[in-house]
Amino acid sequence: MPIISNSGLRELQGSQRSAYLWLCIFFIIGSVCILYASVLLVKNILFLRNSVSTNGTVIDFHTHRGNKFTTYAPIVSFKTLDGRSIRFRSQIGGNSDDYVTGQQVTVLYSPVDPKNAEIYAFSPLWFPVITLSVIGLALTAFSGGMMLILRRYG
Repeated sequence: MPIISNSGLRELQGSQRSAYLWLCIFFIIGSVCILYASVLLVKNILFLRNSVSTNGTVIDFHTHRGNKFTTYAPIVSFKTLDGRSIRFRSQIGGNSDDYVTGQQVTVLYSPVDPKNAEIYAFSPLWFPVITLSVIGLALTAFSGGMMLILRRYG
């Protein structure tokens, strides 16, 4: 069922129609963010359920220089249960003082694909899910509410 019927869209005039179309775009973007956050949530839950825990060592940092900020993603080395040495870069970077070279960290990795690994901490696992959820909910709630107001009072 469409959000607004063709006859309803014809009732909106000029700038109202343009505003309504933009709100529809924001609603769709918000919905996609929520959907992708849900996919990441399920992926993280499955990863946590099936992963193996071991100790790793921060050996270096990947530096990303943006326009205003520089972030540092730790590069971690660990050994799998069968003795293979694996290196990976954490998906989430932060301040230079979040981790230090030589620091021991808990690592979770997939026994099927040990390069699929992450530091066992809140940020790397849940920050993307929470960020996408908040953005998606905000865009969807705002644009959906404004579309209702525009339809009702516009």
